[in-house]
Amino acid sequence: MNEILVSIIIPFFNAAAHFRDTLISIQSQTMQNWECICVDDGSTDSSFHIAGTFALSDERFRIFKRPGHLPKGGNTCRNYGFEQSQGQFIQWFDADDLMRPGMIERKTIELRSAPGLDFVVSKVADLIDGQVICKEYVSDSANRVMDFLTYRIHFLTPGPMFRRSFLRGRALFSIQLKRHQEWEFFSRLLIEGCSYRVLPVYSSIRLVHPASINAVYQQKPGLERAYIKLYTVDVLNKNTHGKAVAVLYRVFHRYMIWSIFQSLVKFKFRRLLFFSRIFLEFSYKTLKYHF
Repeated sequence: MNEILVSIIIPFFNAAAHFRDTLISIQSQTMQNWECICVDDGSTDSSFHIAGTFALSDERFRIFKRPGHLPKGGNTCRNYGFEQSQGQFIQWFDADDLMRPGMIERKTIELRSAPGLDFVVSKVADLIDGQVICKEYVSDSANRVMDFLTYRIHFLTPGPMFRRSFLRGRALFSIQLKRHQEWEFFSRLLIEGCSYRVLPVYSSIRLVHPASINAVYQQKPGLERAYIKLYTVDVLNKNTHGKAVAVLYRVFHRYMIWSIFQSLVKFKFRRLLFFSRIFLEFSYKTLKYHF
């Protein structure tokens, strides 16, 4: 077999409901030089069997189980999948999303034609009640760091395809996080400096259903969502060695104050201590940065 061009990396956990459709969409790609690395995070349903069935009939599918000494979580599986991969280009994907047929081909053509790019980004459509909806959103701007941190621009996990040489030696997805891990990872790359291009196509489809991670997150109480978001901000600040502290404070200081007030009103004292620490730490470091 020729040198593998693209490694598609999918973590999965109890994904049987949609996993087969995801793998079929990968198998149906117009560009066939790829490997698909599926990493099981300890599924108790038929997910592992589904993945194994594809691997038996198509050697491009490679199935792994997360090693027992590694912490449980999708981010661990994403990072472990990268360690097992061989492709020149890296495409992370989710076990309940779908690729349109030309997704891999279009991205690889773009990366091969522009050696200076670290990654390319395509857009993601939503599948809601059987209908594909291509919502308008922006993924690039003249002020990428500030606009990504403030959600004026964004891209989702299936959006970027990376050049392997760009990722080599970098910290990948933070295993501390269960939510907003893509935002933290992509923010870190932008803060550290990178070159990317946005393709004007919706090349993948995200299934929107009640059991999706985003749907479950949106059902959480507002204060809990605030804790998750500000915990992610704290992790990002530490992972960038404080490079973004002034920007992060300017973006999130009102959110921090709101969270402190809500914790007081609802007598959530452990959350109050966390929010207060974040607010004081970021305030101090921002003043120190400016003066």
